[in-house]
Amino acid sequence: MRKLNNDLIPSNGGSLLKESNVRILWASWHILTVFGWGMAFILLWLARQSNKFTRDEYIVIVSAIAISMLVGAIFIFIGTKAKHPGWVGLLLVAIFVWLG
Repeated sequence: MRKLNNDLIPSNGGSLLKESNVRILWASWHILTVFGWGMAFILLWLARQSNKFTRDEYIVIVSAIAISMLVGAIFIFIGTKAKHPGWVGLLLVAIFVWLG
C-alpha cells in the first residue's frame, strides 16, 4: 500500500489489494481525523457552554462521546494487538471526558 507516485490518493495495493480497497482504506483513515477534530470542537464548545444545558442533556452528550472513544480504543487495541498507539490516545480522551 505504498505511495509510488505523486498522486494525492494512493492506489497501489500490490498483489494483495485492489485499487478500490486501497482508496477506501485511505479515505477511512483520514475521515477519522475529521471526526476527531469534530469531537474536539464539540468538547471545547461544551466546556464553554455547559451552563446552558440541563444536567441530563450534558450527561447524554458527554457520555456518548466518552463511550465512543472507549469503544474505539478497544477496537484498535484488539485489531492491532496493541501495536498501534492510537488506542492509548482514544483511551485518554475517554478518561478525560469522563473526568470532566
